[in-house]
Amino acid sequence: MKTEAQKVIHPVSNQADGAAKNPDQKQPDAPASEVGWMTSVKDWAGVMISAQTLTGRVLVVLVFALSIGALVIYFIDSSDPIESCQYFYKDFTLQIDMAFNVFFLLYFGLRFIAANDKLWFWLEVNSVVDFFTVPPVFVSVYLNRSWLASLGSEQVSTGTRLDHIPGFALCHRR
Repeated sequence: MKTEAQKVIHPVSNQADGAAKNPDQKQPDAPASEVGWMTSVKDWAGVMISAQTLTGRVLVVLVFALSIGALVIYFIDSSDPIESCQYFYKDFTLQIDMAFNVFFLLYFGLRFIAANDKLWFWLEVNSVVDFFTVPPVFVSVYLNRSWLASLGSEQVSTGTRLDHIPGFALCHRR
């Protein structure tokens, strides 16, 4: 069922000889067709993230499987020291985790497009979880550094060098 915003009205001349159209007839506005395009993309994203179609079901199952996979990678990485140097090209778990998080970032974008209230979307539980789980992987790849503890868990004196603070020590590039 199409809404009024999705309909594009094309006036048709009633004259058989192809004469000029009546000047009183209104041409469709460009924003109406643009709203229709945005609405159709939003509807497509909504169908994709819900399990209403086969593609949507596959996507939901894939999100679940990759979430479990990311948890397994966290357990594997938690056997390492709290903070360690990880080189992206040498660390297989970091490569897999990065691929998972690129997928989660794309899924986050789909959820944002499908959201009815864009402002409230940023406060949803799934969004907050994404804020604290996806960006740290990108930062760890950029810094060649991985850590499982926060800065607040360490006692830092005022005379401490930055190299001794978790997250500030740099890895030597080989």
